[in-house]
Amino acid sequence: MNFLKSTIFLFLLLLVSCSKSLSAPPEPIMCNVPLMQEIPSKPLEGIVYGRRVRDVTRAYLTLSSFEIIQPLYSDRGVMLPTKAQITIDTIIYPLASDNAQTNAKLYEGKTFSYGLGKDILPERIGFDNLALNFTKQDGRGENSYLVNRDHKFLVQFGKLNKGKMPVKLYLCASSLATQISGDFEVEFGDEPYWE
Repeated sequence: MNFLKSTIFLFLLLLVSCSKSLSAPPEPIMCNVPLMQEIPSKPLEGIVYGRRVRDVTRAYLTLSSFEIIQPLYSDRGVMLPTKAQITIDTIIYPLASDNAQTNAKLYEGKTFSYGLGKDILPERIGFDNLALNFTKQDGRGENSYLVNRDHKFLVQFGKLNKGKMPVKLYLCASSLATQISGDFEVEFGDEPYWE
């Protein structure tokens, strides 16, 4: 009986410490910016606001934002009941079309960078403003952080296939202790939802 009580107490303590540490600002990190070809061909992973993330629940790109939703893990590798949503504002000017497939063609096969000195931005497309949102699975928001100009962004889009496109990404925001890299698939012209 004592063992069961101790186990329950330790589990509750872990949950409380995880939720408290999420709200505490993490220490800034150094960005280790790779070349495009150095970004690993493996599922997107890294840290977001000082917390480990891996696996992409969903990624989508609209005319106004590029969003990636990832599970959040504790220091001990325990999945938390919170997901990290990474949002980068996107601007396509002028608007190409109301059709998502038409707009997706603007990204196909292109490489973009931001904050790396020599930004590679096609004339009609721009990326700006990075936001981090932490949302519980019941839909309630927990924390939200926004950073302007303090992020580095390198992304390469592949070939569109049935509304999805492979993406290779590196993103770092030093003041938000956020650095992720790897690849995943992105959907176009859709709205977010929780799985």
